Amino acid sequence: MKETKKILSMGFHHQDGFVPAWKQASQFIGKTGRIGTLPDVVEARLHTDPWSIPWTRYFTTLSAEYFGLSKEGKRILIVAHGIGPMATIDGILKAYSHEFKDKTRSNRGGRISIEEFRELENGFYGPVTIVDFEEVVKVGKYDYPFIQNLRERDALNEELLLARFGSRARDYIKLHGEFATKYHTENNHGTILNPYILKMGDADNCGYLYRDMKEGDLPLAHLLSIGALANVYHERSSVPGLICDVGCHEWWNGIRLLAIGSEGSITDIHQGVEDVSGLIHRNWQLLTKPTKFSSTSSSEIRFGPIMNIGDEWFVQYPKIGEKMDTYEPEFLVAELENIGGPVEFRTTIGGYHGFFKYGVREVKTLAPVNANAYCLVGDPEIVYEEEQEEGLQKDPSYHCCLVQFFRIKVDISRRIMRANELWNNYSLLMKLIEKED
Repeated sequence: MKETKKILSMGFHHQDGFVPAWKQASQFIGKTGRIGTLPDVVEARLHTDPWSIPWTRYFTTLSAEYFGLSKEGKRILIVAHGIGPMATIDGILKAYSHEFKDKTRSNRGGRISIEEFRELENGFYGPVTIVDFEEVVKVGKYDYPFIQNLRERDALNEELLLARFGSRARDYIKLHGEFATKYHTENNHGTILNPYILKMGDADNCGYLYRDMKEGDLPLAHLLSIGALANVYHERSSVPGLICDVGCHEWWNGIRLLAIGSEGSITDIHQGVEDVSGLIHRNWQLLTKPTKFSSTSSSEIRFGPIMNIGDEWFVQYPKIGEKMDTYEPEFLVAELENIGGPVEFRTTIGGYHGFFKYGVREVKTLAPVNANAYCLVGDPEIVYEEEQEEGLQKDPSYHCCLVQFFRIKVDISRRIMRANELWNNYSLLMKLIEKED
């Protein structure tokens, strides 16, 4: 029997944002683990190949970067890894509340108090790295600071990048450079010994470059995040580079925290839960709950769409109004009979034409008398009634899709758990991950 490998570190993403992701990561680490910093992600990448989870996922870390005026009145950046005002969930929410509590939506980025910034500068929280901002943006160093991609040699000499990556920064940058050179060779780009590898970003919605900090202004405060490796075309090269970005996490960005268990091993990272719908599709038998009904029924079910998972068919959870189908399985179809052949269904376009939105009642008007379910056949098409004139973009007229009708009987004795419910059930998620591993 194959021994199950214990998961020592895991990424935690959540569809509802930062707080639920933090809560689940906190359950994983318990009292003796920790939330990972940017140097922790660097460590994991140093131990793995470029197509592994540490390299192919973005991570939001417990490293933070603060931008403000020094005691002498100079613009500085302070980088702190796992310490400081944003080292706890309360501190993180306090800083970002500058933006998410603003009902006018005019505030941008996180903020800390001047007193907290001064404490960081004076080493009150512990060791930090202070970077002279004027050195980062001095004339002639970069054409477009915080936007352009950097070559390996530039990255090795950039104090801000070294501060962000931590004690093994140069090892990491050199390894990334090796991977990038090999990538170019394997893709017939030629031998590139000083490849573009990194984009050093700031906060997009409150960038550093044109911010004229004045005495009394609250310092900017953001967690640091690192992106996944990506094939990126850019204006400085005729071939795509193997590049990742490292910059500031903004409150509305996607979230993936690195949770490190009590053993503290950072030699690899488990991807965690990324596709709850996929978990449900693969494990639906384990995710059913009894209802008050005990029989298979055809008369009590509502008219609506069905979907297949493998060889099985399911009634979908209902949608309300003219929206996209939920594609969430609710009940197992016990018996299924085709009624006629596919029928063309047309519907008006509501909103963006890339989303196929329609009302179930619209489909029901086309249904045979004895049909109580249907499924969409193939992909919906966008139809233009008027020919588009050269240089003139016409609005699409309607959506069109084939529909197949059925007479079905459904096992209504057990209902499958919804995705939102599973997202918030930490213990069940971990059981399913362990099962699939």
